[in-house]
Amino acid sequence: MAQALFKSWFVDFDPVKAKIAAREAGGTAEQANLAATQVISGKTEAQLEVMKTRQSEQYEELKATAELFPDAMQESELGSVPVGWDASEIGKEVTVVGGG
Repeated sequence: MAQALFKSWFVDFDPVKAKIAAREAGGTAEQANLAATQVISGKTEAQLEVMKTRQSEQYEELKATAELFPDAMQESELGSVPVGWDASEIGKEVTVVGGG
């Protein structure tokens, strides 16, 4: 499951592509975020409405996650990637604490 999620988000860019499709169809930023939320959760719009009322905290977390994804792509040394994303070495992004 973790591999599928990683591939969807960071290889195929499914949430970004959902936002792009929504915007190209004339959708608002809110509709683009809803499209990304649907892709991330695997839920329909109707199911998300139920979740919004019955599990509001989880819904808000899901919505916040969807909002982190941009709604456009840009060219990079790696090909087409989400706007604002860049290639980097992991050592420049994180600090290892403990371990070997």
